[in-house]
Amino acid sequence: MKEDSVSDPFRLSLGFGSLPGHPVKGIVRNSWNQPTLAATGLRGWCCQCVDEFRPIAWDRIAAPYVLLEPEWKVWHHLPNATARRRWMRGRVAAKDAVRLLLLDCYGYVAPLESIGILPAEGGQPQVTCTALPQTRNLISVSISHCGNSSVALAVERSKFCHDVGIDVASLTDNHDGLAEGGFVSAETALLDDCPDEERPGWLLRLWCAKEAVGKAFGVGLAGNPLNHIVRQVDLTRGDVEIESHIPGDTTTSSSSITCVMAHVGHDRGMAFAVAKRG
Repeated sequence: MKEDSVSDPFRLSLGFGSLPGHPVKGIVRNSWNQPTLAATGLRGWCCQCVDEFRPIAWDRIAAPYVLLEPEWKVWHHLPNATARRRWMRGRVAAKDAVRLLLLDCYGYVAPLESIGILPAEGGQPQVTCTALPQTRNLISVSISHCGNSSVALAVERSKFCHDVGIDVASLTDNHDGLAEGGFVSAETALLDDCPDEERPGWLLRLWCAKEAVGKAFGVGLAGNPLNHIVRQVDLTRGDVEIESHIPGDTTTSSSSITCVMAHVGHDRGMAFAVAKRG
């Protein structure tokens, strides 16, 4: 289906049209194929919401039309306008990704306001759909933010994938100190064959891979990026093997160790990584 006209301030591939509410300039919604393709073997969609004109409080205009009541309560109690706008961008991207997945997998056209994205007990986003009560068990979604852009990846759960994680970071931001603060020497040594001019970009992708793996397990970095150690990197394929030390629950201090494959790349001025938990 042809993409909406550029004159539509809320344009989205596959012609889903504007956000409910009053039209506001400066918000761009698009599907994003590169991270979806990186999620090898998964059926999913990635979407992006970009706030191109920050002074407009578009989230206040859209909130009553886009958010379910429990979401509205979370959004309303965020500490400031910047946090509310960032949170809303992430929810719009996630709902777009879920809508595309529901259409792809089940032939169901879901309006934004029928989909809920709220944090589960572990903090990871959990999907509900008022018209499809079983959605919570069918779909895993992950959200990441970068500057004035938010992205979300929604995938169909299967025996090969229980949860998914995505992370993005700007290639043009200052990341000084990342090598020293986020990695041990054995990890950075994996980039010894990388050309000098490409090394910073690759280091950022490895950082995104750690973040994506942490999201897939619902624990993030657990306070220490060295809970996820890069063991192997394929610079050609963009495959990154990470050994993760997953903290135990509140009843035990032990942790489990597992190896996870993340897939990394760069597009739209951002490094990205996608990981799944089988």
